[in-house]
Amino acid sequence: MGKERRAKKRHSSMMEIAEQATMDVSDATPARPITPGLRFIEDTYNAINEIDPDLIDDWGVADRLEKFTAVNSDTDEDTEAPNHSLEQLAISIRENGQQVPIQVRHEPGRTGRYQIIYGRRRLAACRYLKENYPEEDIKVKANVVDLDDDKALIAKALENASRKDLTFYERARFATDIIASGKSRSEVITIMSLTKSGLSNLERVTKSVPRELGDAIGAAPGFGRSKWMVLVDALDQRVITARNAFRELEKLPPNSSSDDRLLALLNEIKRKSDTQRPNPRIVGEGLATVKKGASGLNISINDSVAPGFSDWLDEHIETLMKEFRDRFEAVGGRK
Repeated sequence: MGKERRAKKRHSSMMEIAEQATMDVSDATPARPITPGLRFIEDTYNAINEIDPDLIDDWGVADRLEKFTAVNSDTDEDTEAPNHSLEQLAISIRENGQQVPIQVRHEPGRTGRYQIIYGRRRLAACRYLKENYPEEDIKVKANVVDLDDDKALIAKALENASRKDLTFYERARFATDIIASGKSRSEVITIMSLTKSGLSNLERVTKSVPRELGDAIGAAPGFGRSKWMVLVDALDQRVITARNAFRELEKLPPNSSSDDRLLALLNEIKRKSDTQRPNPRIVGEGLATVKKGASGLNISINDSVAPGFSDWLDEHIETLMKEFRDRFEAVGGRK
């Protein structure tokens, strides 16, 4: 009962923080339809500051894949143009100005430094501009707020929920990383406005798709849950392995988009599924039954087809296995 009471209290605490975070601080503001996320964002906006990008440090779990190349490109946060890379976003900010400020907080114990809450793409673009145009006085527009860790995490999640460009895979990584940071599943459900089944789907993706493979694929803005689940099921059932997946990705041009990369894997999965051999299958005119499982390959000899063959195979198995392995390694150890 004590544990139950503490769990309920902790969950209630998170709900109170979320409610407090989404309260309208001005009764004088005219009523209009607005999402809780947008209300919180508006309510926490103070005067916009212009800050040196080098004074802003990363904080908390990443809500986006960090490498904004053509592989991981997604919707431009400032222009809403699809498939913009970091360089394109930086050029847009340089030519048109930064349309949307980022949100930061004062870094505890370090006067004059800040921690980013959200707006990592815009910050990365401004850092890029400062590095590549050192003669220009590059600043990033930022809203400076005073939020503790819980409220800052909720602010990040609500801002993501109010935007349309965070991809399914990035949401999966974000949810998993929040849990890894010490939050409970119930807290993540509250923070990200998920259902239990919704969180379970996100967790399945990050459990089945190795992080390195996810990085190699990218955010895949053009694909949602259903396509990622095809990859998850294929990996779980070993229709394709992570090693096979990397090999398929290596065949693509280096500047292939993230969508193209995931699509290539989905096409390979379909090809393998269409040509999948029956399992189990009979080989050698009934001499053996072969069954492939998650842990390996099982071969069962039918002695009635060739009496004494199983004894002979048992006697020569070491020599035969060495010969098979030598042949396997001679072709590069590939399937």
